[in-house]
Amino acid sequence: MPINSLKLFPVNKVLIAILAIVVIAVLILFITLSLFDYPSADDFCYAAKAKQLGFIEAQVFWYQHWSGRYTLNLVYTAFTLSGDIFKIYRFPPIILLVSTWLGFAFLTAKITQSKLSIPLVFLLGGVCTILFIAGAPDVAQTFYWPGGSFTYQIPNVLFVFLLGLLIWRETTAKNSLL
Repeated sequence: MPINSLKLFPVNKVLIAILAIVVIAVLILFITLSLFDYPSADDFCYAAKAKQLGFIEAQVFWYQHWSGRYTLNLVYTAFTLSGDIFKIYRFPPIILLVSTWLGFAFLTAKITQSKLSIPLVFLLGGVCTILFIAGAPDVAQTFYWPGGSFTYQIPNVLFVFLLGLLIWRETTAKNSLL
């Protein structure tokens, strides 16, 4: 019997509503915090070098003189060249928080194979996101500092989507080799 066809008692509906309110409030809190995100330290180094050298020459510079995090250097340079760093700095955390939530909702939908309603899938995705945030070693570096978020959180989000896609493929594939 699908879970959606179960009759929920009024108490269960109230508890789900309270959980939804808490999840939304916590996610809004973290998104609101990103409005106060401000560049510091090496953010200015990346921005100044990117503006001074341009995209390609900055990549050459980072390759020859900086660190071995080539993907970070590429994304960071593109980010700092996309506009005024003081105005655009707050957008990556918002995008990453929403992407994390959507990734966990997608994974939940694929695990449950459409046996849950869409609002419940998004609610469980939000719960997973909050648990992920709670388990992050340093929330500021995970979401609010581009050096950390570009290096670690983007791959985390892509991995969650990949898990959902792999589950979807394995649960919908006919018995074929591909």
